[in-house]
Amino acid sequence: TGLRMLASRGNLDAMGALAEYYRRGLGGIAPNEDSATALLERAITGGSAIAAYHRAAGRTDSVAQRLLEQAANGNVVAAMVMRARMLLADSNTAGAAVALLQRAERYGSPEAALLLGGCYESGLGVERNPTRALQSIALAADRGSAGAMLELSFRLLHGIGTPADTLNALVWLLRALAQSSRNDRQAIVSYAARLGDSLPMVTRRLGDAMQQLERWYAPQRLDSAALNYLLTGDGVRIWRAWWRPSLEAPEYLAFRHDGRALLHAGSTLVETRWLYQNAAHQLTFDGAAERTARIVALADGLCALEWNGERALYSPLNGAMLHREPLFHRHEFLRPLLEILPPRTGDDYIRLRFGVKNAPRSGLIVMPLGLARDRSSRSAEVGVRSSTLWRFWNDGVQEVLWQPISEDIPPEIGSKCVLFVQCIWQYEGSEQSMIVKSQPFAVPIRWQRR
Repeated sequence: TGLRMLASRGNLDAMGALAEYYRRGLGGIAPNEDSATALLERAITGGSAIAAYHRAAGRTDSVAQRLLEQAANGNVVAAMVMRARMLLADSNTAGAAVALLQRAERYGSPEAALLLGGCYESGLGVERNPTRALQSIALAADRGSAGAMLELSFRLLHGIGTPADTLNALVWLLRALAQSSRNDRQAIVSYAARLGDSLPMVTRRLGDAMQQLERWYAPQRLDSAALNYLLTGDGVRIWRAWWRPSLEAPEYLAFRHDGRALLHAGSTLVETRWLYQNAAHQLTFDGAAERTARIVALADGLCALEWNGERALYSPLNGAMLHREPLFHRHEFLRPLLEILPPRTGDDYIRLRFGVKNAPRSGLIVMPLGLARDRSSRSAEVGVRSSTLWRFWNDGVQEVLWQPISEDIPPEIGSKCVLFVQCIWQYEGSEQSMIVKSQPFAVPIRWQRR
């Protein structure tokens, strides 16, 4: 309500923020790309550089180029980098791209520094300078670019432009994994595994690299709330060991934000509970699997745990990997459970009751999808056009009042119907969903009499 009021008064920042709410369906607002676009266009007309950047995202036409120029002139660093990428595609405009990248680099952009390193290495748009290329790549790595960290690791490992240094190469490799985006982690893990198979010294030096890694990711730098977030992600997280010196370390660890856990023991998953002991930086697991591990290092994409003196390295499974792991396929521990209890109907409303279990910390979005005439229907016969959605944060019985528009329940449905709803939640930044249907319930009297 506050954002809408500010946007109606011409506040450019409010328009941009409200557009994001409509685009992503935040704050109980149903996703609406048209509304988001209209708000961004108003903000652009008012001179908003950041709105111009968001409007250009995902486009490559001449309009996008004009919008990016407007955003870059308004000192939007991401727009400078995006526009530079377009200009680098043509050697005739590479010089203008380098000028934009140099400007973005002065503003502190790690991506610009990495791209500049490539330009200096190849001589694209600027005189070739391998020394300057390495300096730009190192600067991007220091600023947190996972791609730059990988490039620097490769150069240190093979002695390209700098003396070979296996230990620091592995340190930068592990830092790249710790800083990587959720979509890139598995590629980095696969690369590290291939290195270990082809270069024996890599495996021998991993333990030393982990000691260096503690300087940046030791748990002393995190409070218990941050540790809980990193261990459970969107409410549940599965870590898989990609390097372990022996079978002492479990291959899989699954954490829920409510204290429940799964440990991989042999070929099975054992349910237990986990507790973080702040003083000793230990994870303890109770119940059938009584185990203790010390946290050596912890970041969003990397966890180093010590089991009885032996250290192992873990990374979280993303959504695509989760569905490929037979151990976790359709495991109720990892997904919300939703049951539609018998609805109650009035003259013009339907009171829906949902039984929720395993609600994720980021919330469970539920939206009506369609109607069918009986329980045996495998899919909805009539789609629901209303923009209603609900978000549930807690387990238990949740009640909502649904008042569909009259066109949503055509006369041919009859006096009883079945409701299909779509449930959406987040896992490791990716959208997961399932369809649930209700028991048959009476159609509101108002629509029966039409």
